Amino acid sequence: MNDLLSTRIFQSRSLQMIALTALMLLVSGIRGPVRASDPRTDQEYAAETITEESSEPETDEEVRDPLASGMTNGRVSRGMHRNRVLHLTFDDGPNLQTTPAVLRHLRDAGVHATFFVVARQFDPFTANRRRKAALVKRIAEEGHTLGMHSYDHSSFTRIDDDSIREQLRRSEEVFEEVLGDRPHLFRPPFGHRNARTDRLLHQHGYTQFMWNMTGRDASARSADEVVSAFQESLRFREHTDRPGGIVLLHDTHRWTARAIPEIVAHVRARNCELLESDEELWLFSEDLQPFYQARTPGGHFARTAAFSAEELERRQTEAREAAEIYCE
Repeated sequence: MNDLLSTRIFQSRSLQMIALTALMLLVSGIRGPVRASDPRTDQEYAAETITEESSEPETDEEVRDPLASGMTNGRVSRGMHRNRVLHLTFDDGPNLQTTPAVLRHLRDAGVHATFFVVARQFDPFTANRRRKAALVKRIAEEGHTLGMHSYDHSSFTRIDDDSIREQLRRSEEVFEEVLGDRPHLFRPPFGHRNARTDRLLHQHGYTQFMWNMTGRDASARSADEVVSAFQESLRFREHTDRPGGIVLLHDTHRWTARAIPEIVAHVRARNCELLESDEELWLFSEDLQPFYQARTPGGHFARTAAFSAEELERRQTEAREAAEIYCE
């Protein structure tokens, strides 16, 4: 009798354990993956989204040339353009804590950018190399462009020619290992450049892109400060005969990431006003192509760029169709 009772108790407990396990699996399946509304910090989001060496792009759009091979060896561009066209650029990354948030906000806004990365950040001999390499690949996969910002953020005007060549060589090796090819765009650290550094970069086939707009995020400490600086910059450029601009930002600051939705919202709000007054709208370009000019004999600095009449009409038609939707 005791043996029979023990056996029934054991069977009852086993059935309870099986039922509990099945219930836990069912709940797990119902919950599914964590949604974007989950209240995670940027650091937690970064840790969860770049664990794998490679990830699939989260867009159905065709992946662009991430290393801009079609913009090699051009004139030094300072971002001057006759039309109201903007392109966002981010320096100093990749950063595991902040770059994923920048990418997330850009994706949500439907805006592409150029990232001028410091190669040492994802060099094989540095810590977290696997995760940083995955992050650089993700930048490319999400349709953005990548350029070089030196190997270790040294000012090229303060080092000799051999040191500059070594900076380029080491950076190119890292790019080739992670992305399969060398970059073709370059932004000098601190914006420091002169005739000597320009000559060396030209010899190596690089196109330098400077900037003429900024969110002053290097000195800011809040998203509001970044947005305010950008708004001031946009107002100034709009009242010149060369309103277009390359915007300097950094993907290494939390406040910069948080400012991106407000920057895009401000441009769209301004477009709603311009739409009513039948003026030229602001555009976000997909890459730096509108500011690129091939180098020719005697041509060192890029002239003020401008769209052809046909290209401007096409882009403005698309911008107006989009504005009529988001301005409702």
